[in-house]
Amino acid sequence: GVNRPLRPKDDDRQDNLNNTIYRNQINKVANAVKEIVQGIKKLDLKSQPDESLHEIISSDTQSGTINDKTISKSFSTTLPSDIRVAVLENHQPVVFLAWTSNDLKAKREEMALILARAGFQVIPNSDCPSTDDEFKNRVEMNIQSAVCSLHILSGEFGRRFEEEDQVSFPMYQFESAKKRSADPASEFHTFVWYSEDPSRQVKPQQEEFINNIRNYITPNMTFTNAASPMQLVEDMRSIVIVEKLNVLETRDTDIFFIFNKQDARDAVPLTDLISQEYTMEVMNILPGGEEHYREMSAQQIPRSKMAVVYFRYGADWALPFIKQVWKEVGGASSPTPMMLIGEDDPQTNMARIFKAPKVSSTIVSKEEVPAEVKKTYVKVTNQSVS
Repeated sequence: GVNRPLRPKDDDRQDNLNNTIYRNQINKVANAVKEIVQGIKKLDLKSQPDESLHEIISSDTQSGTINDKTISKSFSTTLPSDIRVAVLENHQPVVFLAWTSNDLKAKREEMALILARAGFQVIPNSDCPSTDDEFKNRVEMNIQSAVCSLHILSGEFGRRFEEEDQVSFPMYQFESAKKRSADPASEFHTFVWYSEDPSRQVKPQQEEFINNIRNYITPNMTFTNAASPMQLVEDMRSIVIVEKLNVLETRDTDIFFIFNKQDARDAVPLTDLISQEYTMEVMNILPGGEEHYREMSAQQIPRSKMAVVYFRYGADWALPFIKQVWKEVGGASSPTPMMLIGEDDPQTNMARIFKAPKVSSTIVSKEEVPAEVKKTYVKVTNQSVS
């Protein structure tokens, strides 16, 4: 949850009672505020008519200006004919994160944040209903709205129904999800994470419930005792997201140029200049749908001789993006070299560097960006030939 430069002193955590670093706490608060603002923006978008969700940037090559237009599921551009801009819609997979026993409430809240950061939409986002009937109705409604469910279990049996004291709330949620995932016509997947605590005794009824899950694993069900929530979420992504990604339209090109929407006004004139000498694919990343953009990049980069991630004001986006994509295309073994290039205005960009094999990283003035990209392209292509 921290994205700031490290210092030698950061390894020394003996200065305070909780072994925390004050700079990290400030950074985490800033990140949390950013996520809240992004969440508010998403809610505001959902309240608008559907056609307003499809946004496109078109450029006027005569005047060098860019106009934002709102259209419905179509694309037009006055960029050079050999440049295409990929605009992808945001389809976050919905996960039903089951309500848990009281001892797991904090862990459930942590899991909800991790899932959201990994590209999932988490439901429900409210407290567990107080009445049995309302609880059952909410569970059925949420399961029908989701593509998968996650059930976090511990040694506690959990809250029981008033008229069925042999059935707990966690048990009812699991059985409802299991019923849907067992349907041959359904692609719904049920995940069960048993968060075992060796220091606490497992209640007899809960032990019987967990053993029953283990002994009767059905299709589209995963039972795990993964050591960390990060590992569990990565497993969920590989099953729910990766398997459903389509093969996207890509083509062989010299340079694959990637930038964020907030830098579009600066990026388009640069691509105009570079495209006069080299064939290009250009991807303008709009807010939301990061998973789709990363997948598009992972499929297009191997078909490109060089990939460029450009930023001016979007440094907070560019660094995490290129790190993730670099891993997905093979890291040091990737056949395609990558370039991270930023402008020296604002000055805070000077520290935004990513050092890794097959990656060149530089900060230059706006005027130098096209020449620097061309120079790097010539260098990497000559190395590949030799």
